[in-house]
Amino acid sequence: MAKNFNLIQIGNKWHYRRRVPKDLSGAFRDKTFIKYALKTSDIKEARQLRDIEEVKWNEKFNKLRAGATGSAKLPIQSLGNEEAKELIRELVARELRRFTASIENNPPGTAEVRKEMLWDQAFVLELLQETKVMLVQGTGFNWAQPDHFRIVFLPHEDDLREA
Repeated sequence: MAKNFNLIQIGNKWHYRRRVPKDLSGAFRDKTFIKYALKTSDIKEARQLRDIEEVKWNEKFNKLRAGATGSAKLPIQSLGNEEAKELIRELVARELRRFTASIENNPPGTAEVRKEMLWDQAFVLELLQETKVMLVQGTGFNWAQPDHFRIVFLPHEDDLREA
């Protein structure tokens, strides 16, 4: 299989693109492809993100085939504990690599570094929008260094009702 399967480049950004299985097309409003931006121009990072997406979509397809969702609509993404941990690890590692590269290219004290020190706010917002996982960035605790965050983890809505 090609190294860049299910990846397409549009401009300088990589996108995830996967064919919807024919037997599940009704659950996807008869769309033939799933496609969305991975928000990276780095092919290595795109491959890593693609691999995570492959696992998630395989699980969704299997659940739909098993009738686990009970719905004809695309299910809302629900991650298990290990999946959530792995996703957070990958996103934190990606942001840390970006931040480290910025520090190496622009030594502390420069205007560029001071701008980069606010990366944690953008990271937390992006993570929330992409995964619905909520974090509170380190600067939210009146701490100047963007080197930590707090995770807020809530159980699935059905579990809350049951409790």
